[in-house]
Amino acid sequence: MTFEEFKNKYEHKPIGIHPSKTQKDVLVSVCVVTYNQVSFIRQCLDNILNQKTNFSFEILLGDDASKDGTREICLDYANKYPDKIRLFLHHRENNIKIAGRPTGRFNFLYNLYAAQGKYIAFCEGDDFWIDPNKLQKQVDFLEKNQDYILTHSDADIYVENTKRTYGNINKVKGRNIASGDVFTEKLESKYRIFTCTTLFRNFDDLISSTNGLVEFAQADLILFLELAHRGKFKYFEESMATYRVNQGSVTRSGSLLNKALFKESSVNVRLDVAKKYNVDTKIIERLYIDLYKVRLEIAYLKKDKDLMETTLRFLSGRGVLLDRQQQFKSSIVLSKGIGPIIKKIILDMTDTKSKLVGKLSDYKNKYIIR
Repeated sequence: MTFEEFKNKYEHKPIGIHPSKTQKDVLVSVCVVTYNQVSFIRQCLDNILNQKTNFSFEILLGDDASKDGTREICLDYANKYPDKIRLFLHHRENNIKIAGRPTGRFNFLYNLYAAQGKYIAFCEGDDFWIDPNKLQKQVDFLEKNQDYILTHSDADIYVENTKRTYGNINKVKGRNIASGDVFTEKLESKYRIFTCTTLFRNFDDLISSTNGLVEFAQADLILFLELAHRGKFKYFEESMATYRVNQGSVTRSGSLLNKALFKESSVNVRLDVAKKYNVDTKIIERLYIDLYKVRLEIAYLKKDKDLMETTLRFLSGRGVLLDRQQQFKSSIVLSKGIGPIIKKIILDMTDTKSKLVGKLSDYKNKYIIR
């Protein structure tokens, strides 16, 4: 699908594009999506604009009809830096719904389709880069190593609620993030990528190869899986960006059901890609088991007896043994009488204890606090 075909699918075109003229000889397109991030968007844009490069780059800034003053800031920056920023002012009506909920997927896809650069980088409106040489380092590597497709790095994490920054999170947590062929690791959710640190090659067929981008919650996951299938990834051990954790984050949502549905979507993405490329059947089987373990949690949270029965039949048929917590949750949904009520109380007490232990360990961890 071409950019024009994509745009013509939607009745509500962007209100405006500033500037209207596209730039020439752009090497990198930096994609920024934002919605109601008035407290963060300036820091995001300033740190991109402060990049030191010997090449030209553009910022594709998509605002999803913010109501808190974010749009006005975006307009101000677009007018101030017309040689750097192309601003897309979107309608909320264009939001693509997933599981009945509107998402910023149209904004994300619009930026990808509009990207003119040989390379694409991401930075969401509430994240920000901390290395002024980030783009130069990543481009230099890819220019010299044609068999590599994507570069990324370690990141700091800024917790909005506590106003604290935890530096070099992968290093501190002892995560071994490899460089090279990582497709299988990424497929089995064993390879961590901070989206705000990435820079990758732009392909003419990049979007058409990721048909599931519209249907699933994690568009970046599908994108990275497709890229990992095409070539190698390079990991830089230094921290190049800060990932902000705030209440608006999908993965930090207070709803346990939302988290479970998000995880189910992630496994479905990986399953689709695994089947598309005919990977080892053992990997596909493990992914199916992961999927049904998530569905057991969904069945418990929804009190869905039919889903629980289907899930238990699948897991039992593959000889999967449930842990004590999973046994409790399944019996709570399927049983009658006082038993499930007692088990629910015990389970809640266990969950509360686990959360308290987790919070206490936060004070004793070995994070590098900046």
